[in-house]
Amino acid sequence: MTATTPPAPCAPEDVRRVACVGAGVIGGGWVAHYLARGYDVTAWDPAPDAEQKRAGRSIAQVPRPGR
Repeated sequence: MTATTPPAPCAPEDVRRVACVGAGVIGGGWVAHYLARGYDVTAWDPAPDAEQKRAGRSIAQVPRPGR
């Protein structure tokens, strides 16, 4: 086996994209939080009915800076 050097961490101010694992009540709140601050967000929820639950909530109304 060959040892590899892990990538250097990036500075927090350089982060522009985040992922939320779980998009229920709490995860959905984090999604809205990051969207409102201008981040690109990918959300995923393992619940079998997550798509139906999401249909009842809209994050499209979250104000996004510069968009």
